[in-house]
Amino acid sequence: MPIEYSNHEVQSRWGRPARYSFAKRAGGNEELAILLPGQGYTLDAPLLHYAERAALEAGCDVLGVEYGFQSNRSSIVSGDFPAIVDEVAGALERLAPPDQYKRCVFIGKSMGTAILCEVSERLVLPVKNHIFLTPLRATISFIRQAENAIVIVGDRDPLFGAADVEQISGFPNVKLEVVAGGDHSLEIEGDITASLDILHRVTHLCKTFCDSLL
Repeated sequence: MPIEYSNHEVQSRWGRPARYSFAKRAGGNEELAILLPGQGYTLDAPLLHYAERAALEAGCDVLGVEYGFQSNRSSIVSGDFPAIVDEVAGALERLAPPDQYKRCVFIGKSMGTAILCEVSERLVLPVKNHIFLTPLRATISFIRQAENAIVIVGDRDPLFGAADVEQISGFPNVKLEVVAGGDHSLEIEGDITASLDILHRVTHLCKTFCDSLL
């Protein structure tokens, strides 16, 4: 079934509109993946680019989020977080109405995992599945309560250390993948071959997770 690609402008307090990308199968679909990037890790960065490809191959429509501050190349502070969440939640309510999809998965990277937690509590969308790529420590309580989640983190990630990994290990609802030598970008500094191997592994994990939704 052919895939239709479109872009949608979302008004932002930071100035120029953000642009959300949407890949939809012609004729309708029941599965949707929503990509939530990191603060400086945008949709075209490797992990999210291939997560999108994996979700599409698994049969999902894919909605990619761009934050208003990213569109405007603006810096942010911690006090801006509620406004970012409001912007994303409002956009998703408009672009992905709850009667359109039966199954949804959030795919968040870094700051996007924190936004994922907040937004999923506010939406009527049936979001019960979550992929956490290099999550932030603040998401631990949400991860432990999630109905179905996979967490992929490097063991050299300064934002999610061994003690954090221990807190979410052993829960039947959480599949945990710890990448040896992986940093916050799930790369190994100075070893491009090993970094590409990690990217291949993460892409496969995302594809398998999205496949399980069908």
